[in-house]
Parts: sequence; structure tokens; C-alpha cells
Amino acid sequence: MRPALDRRVEDMRVAGDPGSGCRGAFLLRGAPTGMLLYCVVSDGRDWRTLGLPEPAWEHVSVSVRAGRCPTWAELEFVKRTFWGEDEWALQLHAPPGKHISIHPRVLHLWRPVCDLPVPPAECV
Repeated sequence: MRPALDRRVEDMRVAGDPGSGCRGAFLLRGAPTGMLLYCVVSDGRDWRTLGLPEPAWEHVSVSVRAGRCPTWAELEFVKRTFWGEDEWALQLHAPPGKHISIHPRVLHLWRPVCDLPVPPAECV
């Protein structure tokens, strides 16, 4: 994740400590669809403190104030807002038995804080 946020993104923070980077909640304006996107962001820095198993994970949940799921373009906008151009982020599809909290209109992006294996470029 980005170590520091652009000032325009920081100005859209609605929860969390100002200047704390990719940690908190943001109401993003400027998405390609023109919609407001509500994002809850965690950079994984509290992972060990919470007693969670390694590796730590960065996470962004994304919802749209329009009563629908975010689009691909909106998720891509969020990814580029909180992660660098050369970083990968994942949308995971867990088996039904592993679902914990399901909201019909929230999608999530994840990235482990370690080396992420990715497919060869010619396969993407």
C-alpha cells in the first residue's frame, strides 16, 4: 500500500487519524462513474497485535452510495488510490462455508504483506 496518501485523498478521510496513511475510512469522489465510494482501509499494521496468523493482509472494503455493488472501473479506481501502480490486489471468492459477514453490495480488495505469487505476464 502507499506509505502516504495524496493530499486530495487525505481530504476525503471521514474516519481515522489525519496523516495515518492507508488506515481509516474515506468517501472517495472522482471515481470514473461519478459515484461516491465509501472505503474502509487497513494497511495490516495491527495484524500481529490482533493475534491474527501471518502473513498480514492489507484490505479495502468498497461500497457505493447508490444501492448497488461497485463496478470493475470503481474497484480499479480504489486499487490505484490505495496501492501503487506496480502492486497487485486481489478480490477473493471464499467457499460458502467460510463466509463470515455477507453484505450484498460491498466488495473487498486484499493484498498480503509479503511476496505475492502472480501468473506470468503472458497469461494475464
